Amino acid sequence: MEIINIFLKHNVIDVNCVESVDLSCTVCLPCIRYGEIVNINLVRDKDTGKSKGFAFVCYEDQRSTILAVDNLNGAKVKSF
Repeated sequence: MEIINIFLKHNVIDVNCVESVDLSCTVCLPCIRYGEIVNINLVRDKDTGKSKGFAFVCYEDQRSTILAVDNLNGAKVKSF
């Protein structure tokens, strides 16, 4: 099975999730409605630990990946 990561750009600096899916995380929350997330790689600054503004999300199956890309491409998601 081929693993495909989705690139997500966000503008939330103090993201509260760490390398796992957190239902209160502003990056994860919009993504979970499209399928089971098996991995999230939130890219952080090495010195400060703050988010660099993007992440990679990997879904359990190709169908979920396609749904997420189709629905999140160009979408603006409000932070909570």
